[in-house]
Amino acid sequence: MKIQISKLKDKYIFELEELDIYHNDKDLVKGYQYVESKAEEVKKFLNENNIILKKNTNENKSENINVNYNIIIKKNLIRSFFNLTTILLSLSIIFFLVFSTIKKNEIKGGRHFWENFHHQLSKIANKKMDKEKEDAILKDIRKLIEKYKPFFNEFKKISD
Repeated sequence: MKIQISKLKDKYIFELEELDIYHNDKDLVKGYQYVESKAEEVKKFLNENNIILKKNTNENKSENINVNYNIIIKKNLIRSFFNLTTILLSLSIIFFLVFSTIKKNEIKGGRHFWENFHHQLSKIANKKMDKEKEDAILKDIRKLIEKYKPFFNEFKKISD
């Protein structure tokens, strides 16, 4: 075991890191003897109680830190990959649902609209109805025209 001695102004500082013994003294010899005696007491206590001290060097600490950082970095990279994948998958499902809904509910104009309109109109015109149904439909049409007559009148003024 190494006792490190340093001098600060008129005092000597004694350090025995392995056993966590630190001492200040003005006399070099007395301080050294005190640290040695304390070291012997600690060693004796450790031996009697079957206690083994683990040596902690700075190299061991730095290796453990590097290994821990490597593990942490790897775990976080894996988590990030799965989070990103989940987000992208969720966004693609949302976009698919939105676009399919828009496409399904899209009103088609132009030639396709008018062909479909003509087909439906012909289908309705060629269909035979009872007199009661016909009267009910005409009654409903008259109600609609009365209700929306101000709008139709405005359309007439604009188109004239």
